[in-house]
Amino acid sequence: MEKILDFGGKRIRPDIRRLYDMKEVIYDKEFLENAENIELYYMYRGVFLDETDKKTMEENNLRYDITIIPPMKIGKEFVKTA
Repeated sequence: MEKILDFGGKRIRPDIRRLYDMKEVIYDKEFLENAENIELYYMYRGVFLDETDKKTMEENNLRYDITIIPPMKIGKEFVKTA
């Protein structure tokens, strides 16, 4: 299932963080050994409303990101970002 974000008249595809990407920071190593490489959260990077917004952000070395973290547990802890 695609997680497309409609924002500022654009359709943005996310970067997806998966379980195996996070293996160094997962507390429950036993869970990690037996789990599939599931999707954990979605990052929409460099989001802007319009070209004026984009230009202002570039001129000021800014970037606006949106991260969506679905509520779920990975073993004994909740999903977290790395």
